[in-house]
Amino acid sequence: WLDVSGKCYKYFSTPKTWRDARASCQQYSGDLAVPISYTEQLVLGDNNLFIGGSDRNDEGGWEWSDGSPFRYLNWHTGEPNMLGRGQNCMVLTTSNWHYTWDNTDCSVPSPYICKRKRKYVCILTEVG
Repeated sequence: WLDVSGKCYKYFSTPKTWRDARASCQQYSGDLAVPISYTEQLVLGDNNLFIGGSDRNDEGGWEWSDGSPFRYLNWHTGEPNMLGRGQNCMVLTTSNWHYTWDNTDCSVPSPYICKRKRKYVCILTEVG
């Protein structure tokens, strides 16, 4: 786990569906990462990894898996585009070293990143 500004993050490279990735994070008393600023998003930086946003409950009604409000928005230009079925989950993507969000199919396995409160000890490890 990596300690950043009072939160603990862990990157998981083994691809899982969004639902399974979230369940994995919950096993560690966390949830899928919810970036609250661009700076925090840089810590998460990787391409096409699941983070905690979805509109699975209400098409177009994007919400964070941990229930926190959307105070920071960073959709890639033209996103969410609602193209194709099942693009109800959010991935962090990069283009020209700029990290943005894209909507994607929840059932297509992707790497993911978990976030948990610092009340749990963060054992510092290399990301990856």
